[in-house]
Amino acid sequence: MVFNEQVDRVDSILIDGKIATNRSTMLIVNLKNKKPAVKIIVLADMNSTKTRVLDYGAEEFV
Repeated sequence: MVFNEQVDRVDSILIDGKIATNRSTMLIVNLKNKKPAVKIIVLADMNSTKTRVLDYGAEEFV
């Protein structure tokens, strides 16, 4: 994953809602474990995913 190689250079990440809510990858949780200060914004078309991505650690849901 590119994030692992560039973790020190990343301040924020924009993630697609379908990827962000995929429980098998737990992308947001893994990103927060690697770099707790990273800001994560999720872009999705359904409000039903909002609670899940915010629980995972995203800062914002758009």
